[in-house]
Amino acid sequence: MQGKPVFQPYRAPTWANPARQAPDGIGSLGHTSGDWDVCYLFLHNVDFKDNLALFPETASLIKSIPGWYKHAFFSVLAPDTHIAQHHGPTNKKLRVHLPLVVPPGECSGIRVGPEKRIFERGNCLVFDDSFEHEAWNAHPSQARICLILDIWHPDLSEQEVNLLRFLEKAKMHRAKRLCAAHQASSVDAEQASGGEDENNVGNNGDAGCTVPVLPENENFYALLERTKAMRKSANLSVP
Repeated sequence: MQGKPVFQPYRAPTWANPARQAPDGIGSLGHTSGDWDVCYLFLHNVDFKDNLALFPETASLIKSIPGWYKHAFFSVLAPDTHIAQHHGPTNKKLRVHLPLVVPPGECSGIRVGPEKRIFERGNCLVFDDSFEHEAWNAHPSQARICLILDIWHPDLSEQEVNLLRFLEKAKMHRAKRLCAAHQASSVDAEQASGGEDENNVGNNGDAGCTVPVLPENENFYALLERTKAMRKSANLSVP
């Protein structure tokens, strides 16, 4: 992976962290100090084939995990980085952290609710990320790298998982349409909006169908595309 531009800054919509807007104007930050970058492998059916081509065995192993939620990415915390306390949107899944590169000493860890754990290379941590949690890498010169993936909550039945998958797919389809509508309005606001305010209505490309246009910093897919353009050529070795 030497020199490959696969890591991009982690960014969330502006509403997720209103007090931590990114200095470059692209979304909001999840960290309060240092630098947090990610390399996505799987995320809401977004195409990351360039990244997957670099990690074919890892991708194959992830796909074989029973109950895999179709989220997986490498997370890199630069030296002296702190991810602020936050919580996920749902308890329908569990989050798995597999530490791959851990600085020496007990300077890199995570807190979930009242419990704290120190990262150890190769020792998985599994938790419900709907609980408040935060993570840190306090080492002054070395990064911490984890493979992060999600699995369906084991208490859910097969029928419940199928229903939730359907609802999630519908939600993501709508978000993609909103992203496409915003891109269209950026090219030609008057044509895309059909004469309405460009921030309220846009054409999603389907005849006779319009959807509201969200600003780029409010739409998850738009943020992904913008941060893809900020990919870094990181000289990191991930086992």
